[in-house]
Amino acid sequence: MMLGEDLSFEVNRCISCGACNIVCPLFIVTGFQETAGPRARLRLLSMVNTGALEFSVEFLEYLYDCMSCGKCNEACPVELKISDLIVKVREFFIGQGYVPPFNIVQLPRKVKDSNSFFGDSQAKGVWLPPDFKPEKASILYYAGCWAQEYPEIPLSSFELIKRVEGNVTTLGYEEPCSGRILEMAGYSDVVEEIRPRLVERVREVSPEKVVSSCSVSVRAFKFMGLEATSLSNFLLEALRSGKIKLKQPIRLRKHKVSVIPSCQSEWEAKEIVEMVEGENFTELPDWACCDCGAVLSSLLDGSSFNKWAERVLKEAKERQVNVLVVEEPSCFGLITKYINENKVKGIKIIPLSQFILNRT
Repeated sequence: MMLGEDLSFEVNRCISCGACNIVCPLFIVTGFQETAGPRARLRLLSMVNTGALEFSVEFLEYLYDCMSCGKCNEACPVELKISDLIVKVREFFIGQGYVPPFNIVQLPRKVKDSNSFFGDSQAKGVWLPPDFKPEKASILYYAGCWAQEYPEIPLSSFELIKRVEGNVTTLGYEEPCSGRILEMAGYSDVVEEIRPRLVERVREVSPEKVVSSCSVSVRAFKFMGLEATSLSNFLLEALRSGKIKLKQPIRLRKHKVSVIPSCQSEWEAKEIVEMVEGENFTELPDWACCDCGAVLSSLLDGSSFNKWAERVLKEAKERQVNVLVVEEPSCFGLITKYINENKVKGIKIIPLSQFILNRT
C-alpha cells in the first residue's frame, strides 16, 4: 500500500455512491464530468494506492484542482470527510518527497519571507497609515493576505468593527499569515514552523476576540484558544442587535442583488444581504460559494476556477442579478480578475464589508 494503513483505510471507505458529486461545484460547472468530482478522485487514488494506476506529476496536480469547499464532507452518507482526506493525501505525498505544482510549491517560501502568499512583505498594511503601530485592544481585526490587493476591504471592515465595538486594533504591517492556505496545500510542517510568529504578535495586543475577513483563518485562532469569528457573523450579530443602523432601503431601485458566501460559513452573508435588500434579493445555487480554498485551484492553469466563475455569472444574469456581493476577499479578488480578463459587462461585484458600509 503506497498510502500506508490509515490513509488506505479512509480511501477504501468510499462506497462510490456519487452523493459527493451531486454537490461538487466543479462537477456541476463542467457539465457533470466524472473526473471533476470527488468520487473520481477517490477511485483514482485507490487505483494509485494498489498499483493499478501509475503515480504521475499530472495526478499530483489533479489532487490540487479542487475548490476545497468541503461540500463533499457534508454529503457523504458514510461520513467520510473527503475534502479533509484529500488534504491529508497532499501532505503525505509532500512528506514522501513529491513536489506539488510550481505555483503551489512556492507558497511556503513566500509566506516565510513576507507573511503573505503574494510574496510582498511591504504591502500587507497598505491600507493603514505609514506610522501605524498595533495597540492592545478588546477586538483584533485580522485582515488576511488579500488586504494588500484590495485595501478597500480591510478599510471598510475595520470601520464597521470600530463602529460596533470601538476598541479595535490590527496587526497591520506585521500581520503574519494564518497558515491556513499552507495547511490546505499539505504543508502542515511549515505551518508548525511559522505559527508561533502569529501567536507572538497576537499576544502583544491581548485581544478578547478575533474578527477576520478571511473565514478560513478563523480556525487558526480557535486552535490558539481564542474566541474567533468571521466578519460576516460579527456583522450579522451587530445588525440583529441594532449596533449597526441601516439606511431605509429605496424600494424603487431597479436592481437585483445576490451573494457569493464563504463555503466555510453558516451562510451569514446570505442572511445579511437578504436582510438589507429585502425584495431586491435573489439566491444563487448552494454550490456558488467560494473562499481561500479556491486559490489552490486558481494557482494551476486557472481553467477550473474560470469555469466556475463563468457559470456563477451566467446563473446571476439568468436571475437578472446586476449586483453581486462577495463575502471572501480571496473570492472577490479571483472573480474580479476573471471579470477584467474576460471583459464581463452588466454586473457589479462588491465586497460584503463595503456593501454594508455603503448602507449605514
